[in-house]
Amino acid sequence: MKRLLNIIYVAAAVCSIGFVSAGCTPEMEPLDSPFLYIKDADGGSSLNVDAEANNYTTSLYVSTVARRMEEPFTVTFRAIVGGGLKEGVDFRIKQGLEGTLTFQPGITRQPIHIVWSRNSSLDSAADNTLTIEIVSVSNPEFTIGYLSLGDENKYRTYTFTRVKSN
Repeated sequence: MKRLLNIIYVAAAVCSIGFVSAGCTPEMEPLDSPFLYIKDADGGSSLNVDAEANNYTTSLYVSTVARRMEEPFTVTFRAIVGGGLKEGVDFRIKQGLEGTLTFQPGITRQPIHIVWSRNSSLDSAADNTLTIEIVSVSNPEFTIGYLSLGDENKYRTYTFTRVKSN
């Protein structure tokens, strides 16, 4: 009798493992919703830049998550400059205030470089932000940002804040 119970337990365990594993391995769909986003090299979406920093280059990256695209596409971005900052005085974006990045087939990341200049007279009460925003992408298959995280602007923008050191 004990042997029969052991056989039943083993058979039940094997069957339940089969049912569970069959139910836990749904057929996976390939990534079919390509998206792109902007982050720094550390994965952040914002950075404070000291007003005393001079000739300091920061780099952002527009990256794609997608299958290999067969045709090139372009991404358009713009800079939104707070009233306390001035291009050419506080910073310079190597691609300009409004720019495009071209992604050739196989390329998944493109940089945007910002060079900061010293500004000892920074007004701490002013809006000292520089926001880089992805505006559009020429390939309509792409979504901009991480929409699946519930915040439609997540990683669509990157914000620098110029601060005075204490």
